[in-house]
Amino acid sequence: MCTMRLKYAELSVIGPCPSNQDFVGFWQTPDSNTEEHLAIALMADGVGSLGAGDIASRLAVETGLRVFQESSPDMSLRQKVLEVVKAANWAVYDKGFEPGGPGHIATTLALAAFDGDEMVVANVGDSRVYLVHRGIITQLSVDHSLVGLQRRFGHITEAESRMSEYRHLITRGLGIDPQVKADMDSTKVFPGDRVVLCTDGLHGCVAENEIVSIVQHLEPVIACRQLVTLAERRDTQDNTSVQVIEVLPP
Repeated sequence: MCTMRLKYAELSVIGPCPSNQDFVGFWQTPDSNTEEHLAIALMADGVGSLGAGDIASRLAVETGLRVFQESSPDMSLRQKVLEVVKAANWAVYDKGFEPGGPGHIATTLALAAFDGDEMVVANVGDSRVYLVHRGIITQLSVDHSLVGLQRRFGHITEAESRMSEYRHLITRGLGIDPQVKADMDSTKVFPGDRVVLCTDGLHGCVAENEIVSIVQHLEPVIACRQLVTLAERRDTQDNTSVQVIEVLPP
């Protein structure tokens, strides 16, 4: 099993909003463990229109981190990810209906999980996961949104989707129903690759080619700052969150 390490950075800013509905988290096997390398990055964007979006996003990420760390070593990486999504969804759904709770709440979720050089990504909603390999960016997540559907059917372009008045309408989210279906993908990662997770506050105003030009040669912490700064210069009207992961040699 390859034990390559990951260099990680994150940045989440409130922007022009009254509160930050985004929440991010990351965990990886301690350096002292030389037998295996597991890691997971999670990002959630609470649905503010339902209220308590900040509670939903935090609960989804914290539940996902705990479930991943406690998962059986006999489970495949894909099975671990499925359990993370299932548990995070139930935690958000159940929270909304507890006595004295916040009421119906929901959130997006995007994640990238690693076992050595294997990566599994999953998402519900419109938060994204990108892989940058040799200067080429690929969106591995699937936008569960109205404009995402329009893009997949060729009715609008990526640039047009960023200007659409319907760009914030998601078609799937955690906490809406007791069970949820995530879109998943898997791939190998190589030293020098970058993995980028971001909410729509970023990908709604920063193009994919701009993401590549920033992340491919910069330290993750610097890349995060430059991406968020670019979104702010374009007057993003949302919270803005990004995670950048650099794959290091074994």
